[in-house]
Amino acid sequence: MRLKKRQGDKFVLMLGAGASMSSGVKSTPRLMEELLAQYGADLNGSDRLEDRFDKLWQRTSDRDRRALLQPYLEHEPSVGYAKLAALIEAGYFDLALTFNFDDLVEKALNGIGFSDYKRVIRGETRRSGASPIRMRSRRLRRFSPRQTRATSPARRFTSTAAGWC
Repeated sequence: MRLKKRQGDKFVLMLGAGASMSSGVKSTPRLMEELLAQYGADLNGSDRLEDRFDKLWQRTSDRDRRALLQPYLEHEPSVGYAKLAALIEAGYFDLALTFNFDDLVEKALNGIGFSDYKRVIRGETRRSGASPIRMRSRRLRRFSPRQTRATSPARRFTSTAAGWC
C-alpha cells in the first residue's frame, strides 16, 4: 500500500456491516427485528422481515425515524476505525463508500481532527438533483444509503454497491 501511494495510486475504502459491528452496532436484521417487536407488532405475518420493516418505516414520520434509530447510533468507533481514519488523513483514500447507517467514519475522522471531507448522502443528492458520482470534494467523499421517503431501509440495506454509484 505504501509503494502504491508513493507511485500516486489511490485506494477506495468500502465499508459494510462488519466494520460497525466491531464497534458494537447491531446487524441490520437484528435492528429490524427489535424495532418491529417494539413498534410493529401488528405487522407480524408471513411477509419477509424486510417487507414488514418497510411497512413500519413507511408509516413512520421522518422525525420519529431518527428517534427510533438514535439508540442504535450511540456507539464509539472501534480501534479499526481509528486506524482507517489515520490512513484517510495520510492520503491513502480519496473516496470512502459506506453502506452503514451509522456515522462512525465521521466520528473517527473528527476524533483525529480531520475535517477535510465532504459527506454525500444518497437521499440528499437525489433531492438536490445532483448525481453523487459527479459531486466533487476537497479530498474525501462519503456515500451513504441513508433513509429517504423514496427508499426504505430494507431495500437500501440489501442493495449492491453498484446500485449506489
